Amino acid sequence: MEKEIKDEINKNLIEKMDRKLSGEKELKGNVNTGVKFLHECDSTGCHLICRLNSQKKDGVERVFEECLELYKRKNHDYSNKGKSAFDKAYEKMGAQSLWLRLNDKFTRFESLLFSEDGPLVTDEKIEDTLLDLINYSAMGLAKLKGYN
Repeated sequence: MEKEIKDEINKNLIEKMDRKLSGEKELKGNVNTGVKFLHECDSTGCHLICRLNSQKKDGVERVFEECLELYKRKNHDYSNKGKSAFDKAYEKMGAQSLWLRLNDKFTRFESLLFSEDGPLVTDEKIEDTLLDLINYSAMGLAKLKGYN
């Protein structure tokens, strides 16, 4: 009975992942667990394979992975015709646009950290603001180095 339940759960999980992936080859696991999900298709169908990463990552590596994943999602959401809002602002204002974005995030960080009343917008935490600061810094550095 227990095996049948596990098989049904696995079957449902694979079906959901197949629908969600629609052609993607790899899914990231939770960066905190070191688990990697691989989606492979062959003549028998599509399969979800769960593997432990061979090397456990330290906290900084996990933060950078989280930043990269967040960057990719936000870049998708904030892009229009292949250009992100950041790219467009940088074209118009240069490095001043980077200063503006970072200043907004530092101001938000300061407000979250030192506000006596607490924030009225409760869906953005200090962690979210710090991730945004890292990503805006990386985006600005990429522009300054001429990478994109």
